Amino acid sequence: MAKPALMQTLVFERQALEMTAELIKAAATSDILTLRHRNSFETKDHYVCIAYICILARKYQLISDELSISTYNLALSAFYGFTRKDNAAFLAMAPLLRSELHESGCLNLLTDRMLAWSISLFVGSQAWTPDLKLAATSNAPLLDDNGNDMWMVFDLPEEEKNVLSSLAVGSVSKTASGFDKQAEVDEKYVCRSFEREQSGSRPTPASIALELEVLQFCATASEESQNEILANDSCIPQLVTLLAKCQQDIVGTERKQTVKVFLDIVVLVLQLLVNLANNSTTFSARFIACDGLDVVAKNVAIVSQRLALSCSTNSSQTALAKEVSDLHYDVLLVTSALLTNIVDSDSSCVVHISYVTQYQQCRLAKNCFPKCLCKQRVPLVELLTKAFVSCHVASSSADANIAAGYLAVLLGFLMREPEHDYCRQMVQKHLPQRNVDIIVEHIQKFMHISDTVSKRFAGLFSRPGSRSHNSLQLGFASSTQTGDTSISSISAPENTSVANATLLSVISSLNSV
Repeated sequence: MAKPALMQTLVFERQALEMTAELIKAAATSDILTLRHRNSFETKDHYVCIAYICILARKYQLISDELSISTYNLALSAFYGFTRKDNAAFLAMAPLLRSELHESGCLNLLTDRMLAWSISLFVGSQAWTPDLKLAATSNAPLLDDNGNDMWMVFDLPEEEKNVLSSLAVGSVSKTASGFDKQAEVDEKYVCRSFEREQSGSRPTPASIALELEVLQFCATASEESQNEILANDSCIPQLVTLLAKCQQDIVGTERKQTVKVFLDIVVLVLQLLVNLANNSTTFSARFIACDGLDVVAKNVAIVSQRLALSCSTNSSQTALAKEVSDLHYDVLLVTSALLTNIVDSDSSCVVHISYVTQYQQCRLAKNCFPKCLCKQRVPLVELLTKAFVSCHVASSSADANIAAGYLAVLLGFLMREPEHDYCRQMVQKHLPQRNVDIIVEHIQKFMHISDTVSKRFAGLFSRPGSRSHNSLQLGFASSTQTGDTSISSISAPENTSVANATLLSVISSLNSV
């Protein structure tokens, strides 16, 4: 049971969430905190006030250093903070938070904004010009119900009010009685700091990641949220486009930090796709129709290239290189989970997967999107099997071991049906001694991990009245801002006993091979 003080905090945050929802709605089309230039404001007082709000946001760490300041990002950061509690009581409140975002209409707004605005601008598919005169719609001051000027009246600690008051006086007081030189200095300092702030009018990798995190949270174990996101016809095509953009940026650079940034986004996109594919009867067909399988195949190629390189230089790995290497395993893990959910929802998708080909060393030129056209391309099933063998060999690493488990489950599903003999032969051909026992071994380890997660978070990811499924469906609940998929972030299937029965049937079919 949660302590009374904790429950009071949860109730308070529920009320704060409602206010946050209204802020997100208000900032969707017009966001005054994205303005950075003096001539964007009608008066200097307004300019100084907005500058000071931005400085206070940084001072009190209301937004991460990687994010540019905007009303939208501040509101989204506040909501994100509600979802990141490690305490079990906060996890138990997650369904209520998801429901609130859905019922308030904010989820629909966030989905539309990310798909139509953020992703489109991020991949450079359309031009956009900010409204630099947003604050100059009227010469009249912005007043509250009591006639007070709302620009200069907001709740601050007393010492902050005094500083802000001096800034306001310094900006307008040029009387014969004197001029406050210190206020002028303070004002110039504030304005210079404000002008150094990155413009919030365009999406950045950090803002894209934040939006993906929030949508992923909403889609975790929430059928109504999944359906609402998927109701947007551009959802899957735009997410696939974003995935392709990040893949090209990863291959196009050798800078580890840049690679890490885009790998983070790849993992987040894949996690969101996994959650959208969970128990969805329409996702698979739409994903295949927009060449999603071909784009996802490039994840396996990229990771295979990079892991081979990192293994050859493993002894001299820096901390950053180790992070990038771990993210490669995360990409493999979540790619496997996505393909497993697709095959599990419709076994005929195995045929579609068997037709996908990809060259492992492809440089991902534009003519190789969405389908690889390299002459040396090989079946995706072969790449997946080789990736599994690589993870099996490196299974002393926790990341490699978990990735091997997910890949084993996927390969098991690909080999389960006798009519898919082509996949059976392809997988066996590239296994050591053509022995499927190592796949069975890793599936059994995966079942143990699923049981562990299920017991640790029993009931926290389930939803009342949800329909039961005679299948294995995988999901992800984020644990860190970088999209790291540790054991604690893996959402166990809703019905673990049914999932284990499904995996046992897969093992049985493998034993007969």
